[in-house]
Amino acid sequence: MDDKHSSNGAVWYDDVVGNLETFTRLSKAGHFERANLFFERKLKLYSDEIPVAAQYAYSLLDQGAFRTAEDFLANHGPWKIVTGSGVATETQVLTIFRLMLAIARLYTKFEPLRAAEVALSAIQEAGTVTIGEGMSQINVGPL
Repeated sequence: MDDKHSSNGAVWYDDVVGNLETFTRLSKAGHFERANLFFERKLKLYSDEIPVAAQYAYSLLDQGAFRTAEDFLANHGPWKIVTGSGVATETQVLTIFRLMLAIARLYTKFEPLRAAEVALSAIQEAGTVTIGEGMSQINVGPL
């Protein structure tokens, strides 16, 4: 994330993490108009970053802005992201965005079979899921 700016010899950094937290809090509190305005002013520049893109898409789905979510997910940077962060593999990231896009299209295009296919594919990709510490693993496979 290039959060460094300079002007007239002065250098400052955007607090992207703090701004994302503020955006998330506004969204979770149901202040969608304020959250969207905040996103436009503070985070849009970073919308190609995985955490920003994912939280924005999730917020759009949460507020029922399915057409905007679909447009964002189908045409925006998350599909071009290659991560080396170790937090998630590229496949995992793309699976998350495919699931969110399927949810948006379920409402905008009523594609329940496609949504089910994407969900089943995600379950199969997960393979073995550990529920929590001290709990056994479960194998996830075709239904």
